Amino acid sequence: MEIDVRDLPYYIRVARVSPLPGHRIDVEFEDGNRGIYDMTPLLGEGIFRSLADDGLFGRVHVSFGVVTWSDEIDISSERLWTDCDPVGEDWRPRLLPDKYFA
Repeated sequence: MEIDVRDLPYYIRVARVSPLPGHRIDVEFEDGNRGIYDMTPLLGEGIFRSLADDGLFGRVHVSFGVVTWSDEIDISSERLWTDCDPVGEDWRPRLLPDKYFA
């Protein structure tokens, strides 16, 4: 789902991240919502190619509210919030405009 960042209900920041098998990450946002994001589709693109290495992938951490692996590799919190598979209830329909769910 392609979401216009201007429609997000607030500034999105990540509070916690953990690596999971299969190049997925478990992401908890500062708003308390949580989701799983599959990085596999990105591993063939540009800088993300290096994340195919399990050692580097496992060094994922949060830096200033953003999921980061190194000084050069990070992924936007907004993309994670809009594109992850929610753990539990999907919070997005109640926080985003109806136009995304019509």
